[in-house]
Amino acid sequence: RKEVKRRLIRPWTLDEENKLLDFLIANNPIEVPSPKVYYGKLIKERNLKRNYVLIRNKVVGMKKAYYRILDWKRMAIEKGAKVENDYRLIEEYVERKCPHFKKLEIICSPNFPVKHFQQQPQQPSNIHNVEEINLSVEDPENLFVDIKIEEEEPELSISDPLQEIQSLSDTSEETIEEQESLKKMQLEIEKEKLSIEREKIAMQRERNQVEAKYKILQLEQEGILKRLQIEKDTELKKYE
Repeated sequence: RKEVKRRLIRPWTLDEENKLLDFLIANNPIEVPSPKVYYGKLIKERNLKRNYVLIRNKVVGMKKAYYRILDWKRMAIEKGAKVENDYRLIEEYVERKCPHFKKLEIICSPNFPVKHFQQQPQQPSNIHNVEEINLSVEDPENLFVDIKIEEEEPELSISDPLQEIQSLSDTSEETIEEQESLKKMQLEIEKEKLSIEREKIAMQRERNQVEAKYKILQLEQEGILKRLQIEKDTELKKYE
């Protein structure tokens, strides 16, 4: 039976997330010699006021978010990208939805050194063993969140990106959300294309107007030259 307990947790800031990702990139393989020692070093060096279990869960969550947006990006490029501007719009959308995409791309790369661990009996296996975090009641960023406490802690290894993506796409709600997101992106791309076409038409119209004015001016000049030539010929005939 699951128990729901309210626990005070401070949201992660972009600065904290950057410190975490920079540490992962600079210190690999990840979680060597153990998650507790590895993230303990991070807490000490980067002065993070976090418990190592929460940090580990944060890494898992960020990787899942990366695989989700990566899957969306591939679908968007495959189904909606046709010109260079389409790719630019897709990259902007990815940057907006996943600000740490490039750093996570390094960490989730197949070439990035990773060592997998099996959870040891002496390590905490559920959230009952998580140490409390000292938080100031005056901190405006503090908030209450619901944490589901289960008998066993969910598996944290995400070594297989394809398996991750598949698991994220299993539920119908997530599938619908991805489809709606793709439709919105395609709509934005079509709007941008329409805007570009309008600009092209306006530029062509302006070019046609300039060319028409030039032709009129050219004809007027030719008419003036012809008139002057006629007047000159008439004047010469008088003296013949």
